[in-house]
Amino acid sequence: EKGTVTCEHLVNAGGLWAREIGAMAGVYLPLLPMAHQYLVTDDIPEIMEILASGREFPHVMDPGGESYLRQEGRGLCIGFYEKPCEPWALDGTPWDFGHELLNEQFDKIEDSVNFAYRRFPVLERSGVKRVIHGPFTFAPDGNPLVGPVPGLRNYWSACAVMAGFSQGGGMGLALLALRVGTYESALYGRAERQRHVSRGDFLSLFTNGPRFRRYMACILVGIPIWYVISVLVLAAPELVRALGVSGIRPNLTIAWLYAGLSVGDVAVGLLSQRWRSRKKAIGLYLAVLTALVLLYLLGAGRSARAFYGLCFALGFFAGYWAMFVTLASEQFGTNLRATVTTTVPNFVRGAVVPITLVFQGLVPWLGLVGAALTLGLLCLAAAFAALYRLPETFGKDLDFVEP
Repeated sequence: EKGTVTCEHLVNAGGLWAREIGAMAGVYLPLLPMAHQYLVTDDIPEIMEILASGREFPHVMDPGGESYLRQEGRGLCIGFYEKPCEPWALDGTPWDFGHELLNEQFDKIEDSVNFAYRRFPVLERSGVKRVIHGPFTFAPDGNPLVGPVPGLRNYWSACAVMAGFSQGGGMGLALLALRVGTYESALYGRAERQRHVSRGDFLSLFTNGPRFRRYMACILVGIPIWYVISVLVLAAPELVRALGVSGIRPNLTIAWLYAGLSVGDVAVGLLSQRWRSRKKAIGLYLAVLTALVLLYLLGAGRSARAFYGLCFALGFFAGYWAMFVTLASEQFGTNLRATVTTTVPNFVRGAVVPITLVFQGLVPWLGLVGAALTLGLLCLAAAFAALYRLPETFGKDLDFVEP
């Protein structure tokens, strides 16, 4: 009712009213307020002892009980994400809603409370000072909706923060970084004005022979990454037994691999800049990765420490995910670039299913190690062949569209 507001940047941090504020600009935000209850206890002697020693009680998350627990004054606050949840204001949050509390519904959280009493016996010995019941917003995956809204320049979302105390600060910093570092390329503006150009047409990637082969080559370049993750690491407990390696913990295997992936992803970008080539950097990673796969599957009797080091190295040289996505993105014109950038990684992730099925199908014929080796060499050979077919894109002029 105040008329049109004009500004350089707009951040939708509307909380319970984020849907309504988004609708004013034609933006649909997948949010839904949910009724949420938490309890605050009376003073607890154990908490008072912690405070007297100059410390604070840590924040506790309990996935089993679907609850969180934190210090509240000299007592505790425990909140529940109960399974019999209750949506609130399905048709929109009333503009005159003043954050009034809802009526208590203790029966809705009774099972959760009983579970918490078993998990944290001190709660059962403590009195309940008050029950707070009110709405807060959720996105479908439970994570905040943070960042630029596609299609609206300088429109930012900061919504669905269901864990405000723990998420709010980090979300604000992330939003600040995005506002500083994100802008819409002028290339997209020019493509938008070319009305005769088809934009974001996924099916067009399959209806043109050369374009389809380029698209499939981009997917094949990334296949070895998920071969390493889904076969060499997730099947590591069975593989190491076949290789005569003992004392291996699966969680440490995964941790060392992903540490390598993270470091390798940064290093391949630096290498690409130094060599001024996407293909050379990825090619080096694939070559070393081939040697490491052979070392992993043909070496026997190594120590646990050596095995974890090998997992880190496998992760490092399989860590060219960002570079392979960049290479794929730069292969295509502005009108299809975003479509390729989002679908190629998804096809590579989806390749885990056929990779796993082929691996399981080869095991009866070749044994565990032989199946893993054969499948790995096939994936790497396909990636090398695909990389060879793709043109270099470093320094390429990206101001073009696909016919």
